[in-house]
Amino acid sequence: MVRIDEELAFTRSFIHLIRYRYDNIKFSFDLELQSAQGYVPPISVQQLVENAVKHNRHGKADGLCIRITLKSKYIVVTNNILPMTGIEIPSRIGLSNLCERYNLISDKELLVENDGELFQVSLPILSNNDIKDESCNN
Repeated sequence: MVRIDEELAFTRSFIHLIRYRYDNIKFSFDLELQSAQGYVPPISVQQLVENAVKHNRHGKADGLCIRITLKSKYIVVTNNILPMTGIEIPSRIGLSNLCERYNLISDKELLVENDGELFQVSLPILSNNDIKDESCNN
């Protein structure tokens, strides 16, 4: 587990690299995230940003927008859906892996929504009380 501020700092560094490669992807961070307290699995927010870039068009004519916000006790990563043409259907392995990581460490689950226009994943922010006691796991 990592603190939210550490995860967001890592994600910002990753976004800096993405902006260097693709200057036409828009990113926005909710200012309230700066004061968020709690934990998430390492590289979880970065993975969702990477998935949005990987599974959507982001050419000069396209407008991929990725928003990272705070809603209640969730970090929410939202992107508009710009389907790529001529590629395989996404395997969702990365998202399944992230769900499994949450299942191993807590009873809280990711919320995934896809309305055809927006894809949104809500990551539960965990407190020390939410994290399963590893000494009880065999």
